[in-house]
Amino acid sequence: MGSPMISVFIIMSFFIGSIHAWPYIALVPTYVLINNAIPEAPQLTVHCRSGDDDLGYHVLSLTDSYDFHFKPNFWGRTLFYCQFNWLNESRYFDIYIQKRDYSRCSALCIWWIKSEGPCYGVDPATCVPYPWN
Repeated sequence: MGSPMISVFIIMSFFIGSIHAWPYIALVPTYVLINNAIPEAPQLTVHCRSGDDDLGYHVLSLTDSYDFHFKPNFWGRTLFYCQFNWLNESRYFDIYIQKRDYSRCSALCIWWIKSEGPCYGVDPATCVPYPWN
């Protein structure tokens, strides 16, 4: 039988090494909502993926939306990236980075896709713009 001190050391090492993961312990599904806000794009094709999942292609007309959900990774490393195609344009954006997004949108992340770049927020008129990757 092992020493109780060794058991305590192993347990403490695990928790000390996992401190950065603590904010992600209450893992509820996160929803990402993607809205087509490109007036000059009659159709926006969206293709989102992660390291584990390919969510397929979705075609959005102006003002249409597409959403998906997932449970964030315990270690804080969840990443979903999307390709957006319209007319002769093709752009990429990391639509969900857990370390960037978890604290502000642990339940729902709303993105407005504009030609100049994705915009985060509830209202497309006041959302926070981001540059394309």
